[in-house]
Amino acid sequence: PGGIIAAQDYWYEGLSLFPRGTSFDRLPDIIRAYYSAGGGDSYTGGKLPSLLRKLGLRVTHFAPHQLSGGPQSDAWEWMNRFLVSHLPLMAEKGILTKQGAKDILDDWETQRSNPDAIYFSPIVVDIAGEL
Repeated sequence: PGGIIAAQDYWYEGLSLFPRGTSFDRLPDIIRAYYSAGGGDSYTGGKLPSLLRKLGLRVTHFAPHQLSGGPQSDAWEWMNRFLVSHLPLMAEKGILTKQGAKDILDDWETQRSNPDAIYFSPIVVDIAGEL
């Protein structure tokens, strides 16, 4: 009693790249499938308030955060590192084809040269509950 449990989780509804219309648009669903294949649940962030209440905790904090930026931003570089390391693994696991992974990386690199491109990270949900 009096203790606090805190969690942070991704909410992939915010993940996008502008301008739209490239194979990157499929990435949120691909990432959800990737994590599901490993037993994960990409919708945990949305389920946490209900789960905490069911466990008898009072939700004391629930806040979304999102990073965004153009090709020279830290947010862009963070996503670049994720894509370069995880897209090949996704292809190995059959979540998408090798060509599908290449298409996403090619689109990403093409947008890197577009000064008007904007990357929006997954939303990060912070939640805290108290007993």
